[in-house]
Amino acid sequence: MASGLNPNARNVPISVVRAATASKHESWVIETKTHGTLLLKQIDANPFELGPPPAEPGTDIEAEGYVIRNELRYTSVKPL
Repeated sequence: MASGLNPNARNVPISVVRAATASKHESWVIETKTHGTLLLKQIDANPFELGPPPAEPGTDIEAEGYVIRNELRYTSVKPL
């Protein structure tokens, strides 16, 4: 469990293509000092839909969830 993954994490207003799928999918990303760039995926949400950003792009956030490879599968995100 990556509780409070990084208090210096920054939600960035860009999207990237998910690799290893038959079609291209976009994802919100987060830049962290400890884990680099991670794709943000809300647990229990459709992983193939972009949806609204979990926080205002460009804000510092605190996230709770699991880091799996290059993804943060989060249960909650809150602005700092």
